[in-house]
Amino acid sequence: MLAGRVIAAETRVLVPVSGMIVSSAMLAAGSTLRRLDYEVRQSRPAIEARLSLGQSGRQAILPHRRSALRTALIPTIDSTKVVGLISLPGAMTGLILAGTSPLTAIRYQIVVMYMQLAATALSALVTVRLAEKSLFDDAQRLNQANLPGNTS
Repeated sequence: MLAGRVIAAETRVLVPVSGMIVSSAMLAAGSTLRRLDYEVRQSRPAIEARLSLGQSGRQAILPHRRSALRTALIPTIDSTKVVGLISLPGAMTGLILAGTSPLTAIRYQIVVMYMQLAATALSALVTVRLAEKSLFDDAQRLNQANLPGNTS
């Protein structure tokens, strides 16, 4: 967005926008990890059955990875659907109250929402890819530390 000069390269613009983007990405990463952990713990027998049939760890966990990604993206997608119709986000409201034209405020809000959506998707995808590597050992078996009932 900076390279395309969609947003100004000024501190007063970068600090709040980057705060919103990083916050969304962090929430998505946490949600992704929680859901993936739940899915793996609940579906351990199914994952092990796929592994025993010769699938790789990545293939065996694919349905659970999709579920974790979907769970992480739902809040951001839902909030994007209602912006401007039902809710007026703080950035847009602040710009309007500061005297900016409503169309300019709406443009900024659309840019921020798309940036949040992209950051959320990228964060969730990177998180789930990194997490799935830690779930399996070199022999494509579920790590014992990640199995239900183990606290070590």
